[in-house]
Amino acid sequence: MRQNRKYAIGLKDISEALIECGYTKLDKQAKALGVRRSTAWTIVKVKHKLGRLSAKTTERILANPELPLSVRFVVQRYMAERSDVLALRAKRFNRRQQIVH
Repeated sequence: MRQNRKYAIGLKDISEALIECGYTKLDKQAKALGVRRSTAWTIVKVKHKLGRLSAKTTERILANPELPLSVRFVVQRYMAERSDVLALRAKRFNRRQQIVH
């Protein structure tokens, strides 16, 4: 069984950043993030089925001009951390492929 890796930046951090900026109502949080209410609820309640956001969702969030700077910073750190993990996985996969062939 695979263990889920503990990331330094998670959905909870995005939620906390929104609340610290004064976005305590779901409608306001959704507007600040530039996503639908259901997506905002998923982020705020940390209930995403995969435990992470898709690249499309994070790109949509970062493209929103109404996103508070402190929240933007947290989302950018979130994406950077995920990118590092994906690069490491790709490197390991390539190494395994070289061993097989």
